[in-house]
Amino acid sequence: MLAATEYVWCAFRNSGILIQLGEASRNATDPAVAATAASLVENATRLRLDAMQTLPKIYLSMVFPGLTWTAQDLPEGFDKLTRQAVILGCLQVPAQVAL
Repeated sequence: MLAATEYVWCAFRNSGILIQLGEASRNATDPAVAATAASLVENATRLRLDAMQTLPKIYLSMVFPGLTWTAQDLPEGFDKLTRQAVILGCLQVPAQVAL
């Protein structure tokens, strides 16, 4: 359970970083960059809220082992955010043509 709490805390902190990354690119002149940044901010905010709701459940299940809960959305959500951050980075760096 301690490993689960560490994972959720990391997801919480990392989603905050991704929110900042998206906010920095939200007003880009390229519409694709701006749309990807807005989507990243929205999804990172959702993941951050999910993490905040999951932590008390984990701590309660430590005190009361009979409680059951699931956090299936967190790993999938964090994976989605990672892909969005990579896409945003690729959109911001001009493609280099190999000669």
